[in-house]
Amino acid sequence: MKRFKRITGLLLLAMTLSPINVLASGFKDLENHWARDRINYAIEKGYASGYEDNTFKPNGKVTRAEFVSFLNNFFKTKETFTLSVSDSKYNDVEGWYKDDILMA
Repeated sequence: MKRFKRITGLLLLAMTLSPINVLASGFKDLENHWARDRINYAIEKGYASGYEDNTFKPNGKVTRAEFVSFLNNFFKTKETFTLSVSDSKYNDVEGWYKDDILMA
């Protein structure tokens, strides 16, 4: 749990110290949101993305799968780690998040 808190703290610190760029992300639910600039920065850097219905859902709950995907994108895990899914002990993980969970 301590490691999780440290990683989360470092992630938030890095985002706080990073310059903010305002983008026209096109997400209809970000227009007047208080965190729009930070969210757009995360999107620009490739840390996060929205949903297929052209929303970001900034006030929604973040799932574990979304959080792990965000961390993998932030730490560029996908660029430095390849995984054979057949090597995994987790055969109950399915969906868009499978590779992210296994990498984490």
